[in-house]
Amino acid sequence: LIAAVLSHERLTALLLQQLLQESRGGAGTVFQALCRDPRFDRSLTQIASGAKLPSLRARAVDSVSRGKAFWPLGTSRKVWIDKSLGVYRLEADYRTRPLSIPLDGLSVLTEALRDPSAVVRRVALDGIITHRDNIRFRALVESVLANFHSDLRPSIHSRLAFLRTAQLKQN
Repeated sequence: LIAAVLSHERLTALLLQQLLQESRGGAGTVFQALCRDPRFDRSLTQIASGAKLPSLRARAVDSVSRGKAFWPLGTSRKVWIDKSLGVYRLEADYRTRPLSIPLDGLSVLTEALRDPSAVVRRVALDGIITHRDNIRFRALVESVLANFHSDLRPSIHSRLAFLRTAQLKQN
């Protein structure tokens, strides 16, 4: 079904508009299904900046940042926390594939840092942490460390602290 929809330009455009405008749950499932097809990759930057749902924006930013599309397989596995006590957590299994076209992760992450949703900013900071040693991202890292300290959320502060520590070790 996904391949059939994506092979028709008008259906793909309508589906993309639906994803961008959707403000209720369920769009994430459609997004994950579409991530399986490389023809969907060209829509990731538009979703990262224009989707109404912060979770969709965050997933698109994450895919562009990683350079991979990923989706859950519907299965999970045990990850042992303490085997002697029988304590474990279930972790979802994912499949990934590299993106079929090069996308500008630097501009997507820069824009995501200004997103009103903390979920999207957190994913953007994770991407910046991943790319912190890349020369193209050096100015962005310095800008984040200089200007991105007014956010009160602990998840944002912990990422900024990690980035500061990593920069100090590098210098």
